[in-house]
This record gives sequence, structure tokens and C-alpha cells, in this order.
Amino acid sequence: MEIILKIIGLFVAFVLVVIAFKIALFLIGASLIPGLIVGGLSYWIFDAFWPGFMIGGSIGVVFGIIGQFSNNTSSSGSSDSGCSYPHPRDNSYPASREERSNRSSGNNSDKQSYIEELKRNYEDEKYYYEQYNEKAEKEFEQADVEKRYAEDYEWKYNEFNDESYNNQAQSCYRSSEHHQNEGNRLKNEANWHLDKAQQYKRSLEAEGVYL
Repeated sequence: MEIILKIIGLFVAFVLVVIAFKIALFLIGASLIPGLIVGGLSYWIFDAFWPGFMIGGSIGVVFGIIGQFSNNTSSSGSSDSGCSYPHPRDNSYPASREERSNRSSGNNSDKQSYIEELKRNYEDEKYYYEQYNEKAEKEFEQADVEKRYAEDYEWKYNEFNDESYNNQAQSCYRSSEHHQNEGNRLKNEANWHLDKAQQYKRSLEAEGVYL
């Protein structure tokens, strides 16, 4: 029994030493920098370091305790705050296409408005596709023109060994590559709008409207 009490006593003493050590580290960490700052100012102004160090250290400890308490409070409060995202059925989410279709089927006016909206979107996307596709074709044509110019200048350079022709050829090759890349970008944009138009077309077909 005496041995058990001694073991318990040692354990309690160990815990107290650890707690005291943590408190000491906290006090040193919280007071050291403020104490040095205020002590330095005190030494500079009043030619006395330790009074300023004690005042600055005390202020640091007080603010450290307040900061520790506020952190604990905020962390405990945030654990129950929940997710900030709206629920999937929240009204802030727009109704899905199926939901709009189901609601509009019970109201002819709403259904007709939905169909007209799909038609407008389909026509818009088709128009954008045609515009981007036309611009892409012009870029590809200009790329071919610039490439032919480059080949002509390259032939002249090989024929007359004039460096200016070589410079012109390289410039035209770069211009041709630029127009080719721009054409590819516009073509991708056109295909994106074409895909959107096809999606609207399929939605119309699901409503019984065939274009």
C-alpha cells in the first residue's frame, strides 16, 4: 500500500512539474518580447531597464492570457457552426431541367415559355457557331497565303542568296503560324457553341419539338 501511494505521489508530482514547466514557457514567451521592448524604451528614456521590463512583461502576460482564452472560445464555437454551403434542395439552387419540365407540363403557358427559351438559346448558339467558324476559316486562309509568300521568299533566297529574302521568308512563316493558331482557337470556340446548340436541340426534342 505504501508503494502504491509513493507511485501516485510521484505521478502527481510529475504532472505538476509538467504543468509548471508549460506555465513557465508560456509566461516567458508572452513576457519576453514585450518586456525587452518596453525595457529598452525605459532604458533609453529613463536610464532604467528593469522597471520597464517588468511592466512590459506583465502586459504581455495579460494579453497572452486574453488571446489564449479568445482562441479557445472561437475554436469551440466554430466546431458546431456546420457547413456554409446551401442544402442541395435549397431555394438558392435553380431548378433542374427535369423539374422545370415537370412543372411546365401542368401549365401550358409555362411550358410554351420554356420551349421558346430553348429555341432562342438554340438559335443564339447556332449563330455564335457560324460566326466563330467563319472567322476561323478566314484565319486558315490567311495562314495559307502567308505560307505561300514565305515559300516564294525562300525560293528567291535560294536563287539569289540574298539574306533579306530569308528574313522575309521567316517573317511570313511566323505570320502563317500565328494565323493557324488563331484559326485553331476560333475553331475550338465554334465547336463549343455547336455542342451547346446540340444540347438545346435535344432538350427541344425531349419536349416534342423537332427542328
